[in-house]
Amino acid sequence: MKRLACAVAVVSLAMTGCSGSLCDQFDDSGKELVDKVKNCPSFSEVTYEEPTEAERQQCETSLETCTDSDKAALEKFIDCVGGLDECTAATEQAFAAAFLACAAPLQSVSDACGAVTGDELVRKGMAVSRGR
Repeated sequence: MKRLACAVAVVSLAMTGCSGSLCDQFDDSGKELVDKVKNCPSFSEVTYEEPTEAERQQCETSLETCTDSDKAALEKFIDCVGGLDECTAATEQAFAAAFLACAAPLQSVSDACGAVTGDELVRKGMAVSRGR
């Protein structure tokens, strides 16, 4: 559970670095995820930080190296995270399992795309989905 708490923390921070279509989705998902986990004891330390203009530009520029397939997997992950129910102390285990299931599409994201997006969300999700 501790490992997952770290993953959620990284995800929420990672989703703050983008603007523009897919990048806006990362940002919005980050805000939403922080709201969803605030009532879970293991995730209570997770915070949201507004992205800087440089982080927004980094996301847009970096996404140019991602294939359409990479982008589809990233969107699927964002959609899945967006569909998660709010986490509570009573539902923490189920939330953790559902969150890990959201990472499954990231197995197909190329290392190049995951690395150059500068997005911890993608890299951490890829690591979780690949068992690293």
